[in-house]
Amino acid sequence: MKRFSFFNKKIDLFRVRECIFFLLYFFYFWFIINPSLHFHRQEIAFLWGAEFFQRFLDHPGGVTEYVGALLGSFMYSPVLGAFLITVFAWFLTWLTKVLIRQLNPKAESYFFHFLPAIFLLGLQSHYKYPLSSPLALVLAMAFIVIYLRIRKLSLRILFFLAGSAFLYWLAGGAFLLFSGLCALYELFYSQYWILGLTEIFWGIALPYFAFHFLALLNASSAYFSLLPVTMPYIPQWLSYGFFIVYILLFFLFHPRIFNFSLFKKWREASPVFQFLASTGLLLLLAGFVAGISFRKNEKFLLEIDRLARHRKWEEILEKAKKESLPPLSVTFQINRALFHTHRLLDDMFSYPQLYGISGLLLSQQFRESAPLQESDFCWDLGLINAARHWGHEAFSTDGDSPWILKRMVEVNLVIGEYQTAKRFLNRLERAIFLKAEARRLRKILSARDPYPLMQEDPVLSHGLQMYGQNDFIEFNDHPPAELDSLIRQNPKNRMAIEYRIARELLSCRLGALPQHAQLLKQVGYTSLPRHVEEALIFLSAVTRASFPWVKEFGGIHQETIQRFFEFHRVLAKYRGDKKMARPELKEKFGNTYWYYALFYRPSAKGSEVPTYGGKVQ
Repeated sequence: MKRFSFFNKKIDLFRVRECIFFLLYFFYFWFIINPSLHFHRQEIAFLWGAEFFQRFLDHPGGVTEYVGALLGSFMYSPVLGAFLITVFAWFLTWLTKVLIRQLNPKAESYFFHFLPAIFLLGLQSHYKYPLSSPLALVLAMAFIVIYLRIRKLSLRILFFLAGSAFLYWLAGGAFLLFSGLCALYELFYSQYWILGLTEIFWGIALPYFAFHFLALLNASSAYFSLLPVTMPYIPQWLSYGFFIVYILLFFLFHPRIFNFSLFKKWREASPVFQFLASTGLLLLLAGFVAGISFRKNEKFLLEIDRLARHRKWEEILEKAKKESLPPLSVTFQINRALFHTHRLLDDMFSYPQLYGISGLLLSQQFRESAPLQESDFCWDLGLINAARHWGHEAFSTDGDSPWILKRMVEVNLVIGEYQTAKRFLNRLERAIFLKAEARRLRKILSARDPYPLMQEDPVLSHGLQMYGQNDFIEFNDHPPAELDSLIRQNPKNRMAIEYRIARELLSCRLGALPQHAQLLKQVGYTSLPRHVEEALIFLSAVTRASFPWVKEFGGIHQETIQRFFEFHRVLAKYRGDKKMARPELKEKFGNTYWYYALFYRPSAKGSEVPTYGGKVQ
């Protein structure tokens, strides 16, 4: 792009456009996407040391996976993560610009060299997309640029054979991009048809041999490892579009095509017009790709889950207020946050309880898909052996994630398996993050007798207080017997008692509520929580039973009794028509057990998911 004179100073408008584009690119990932959620979603595992590195040397693309894991660890920081993604986008843009110049030295790239970065923006907007994939694409593009710079045919052939084998070992499936574009160049630019066809054959044959002679590879991994086309969560138009762009560039900038009149008119336009038009078009395309790639609901879910891992309970409750229909996993974390802020039995129905018991206690199916979250929950509840079991499940699926290693050290310390705890701690100390946690745990494990230091530790003391030798009961979906067993082992287990009562409220089965509500005295309650009062009034109205023991808690508040009468007055006003009464009841009593029991009670068939009109609300 030409230079534009402004107040007698020459301004390179291309540089201005590039700065604007990548600055907005950086801020988009920093503030909108938040790369720390990539780290959280992928449970990125990286350890220093030869042992960890050797795991990546036995398959094509392993080295890139290793470097991707190293760089991906820095996505723990949103700023560093956004910077890394922007750097990869810049490298792709620069390499594409160099490629275009090599294809047609007389041509200007205009804005076409930004297109791969725009597609990368869409790919990287998906929280499961690993950083090793754009790294592999950058390596492939670098090899292509080197290949095209070699003018002597014999040297080009030699570089292709040696470079393609090395690139395949280095970056896996990204080798196909290199092989395919090299073949296009030979077929349509150099007119070496035999060489071009040979390169296509080589691109097919090399992964084929790897598939047959390397036992660890399947066909998909041999051909497409590290390419977005193998990632089912990436839309096909996005994963294939990245490669189609390069194929189109090879044809578009061919000397016989480039002299098309549209480009001639563009070259004759003023520098300011070129700058404004190209910048506007780039931002429009980037905004379009960002708009259809950004997943707001997934980001919200990951934000809540990340806050729960960092035990920022108040922030969870504040953020959850903005969501009227939270997904199951978010409801689960909301209820955890309510417990930890001592509000579960007072404010549980102030938040949507759309999934009944499943939103309080994870189902077996969900636990299997989120083992670390279940391990965290079991630790809080006092199921220490279960926390270790689910920690092992997480370790078997996600490997050496720092958070998983930390959990395994803690549970093995509490159980008394000190040697096992040391093995996991040795791994944790080689991770990039959680260094302070590793030092804390090393100090405890290095003591001659770790037990006194564990009693003083705020995290481990909880585990010691809750640990019972028979705490892991193999039930599905946390039935009442599991909670009852915990209460018998430790009558002061506040979480087990409150969750047992909350389970009865959510299931609308109140027969055992009076018995369990009396246990609240053991964990420091001097008055009954609001939802327990509401349920007892409801139960008394239905069964005509009385509960003299409530005097031990100072009785039921008159305010709660008056609200119950008002609830019935509103219902009577509409002659018992729940559908007609619902808007007014929701406005005045939407945060009460009565409203939940009337409109969201589980179906008569015993489903744990509340229904209304046959649909989950």
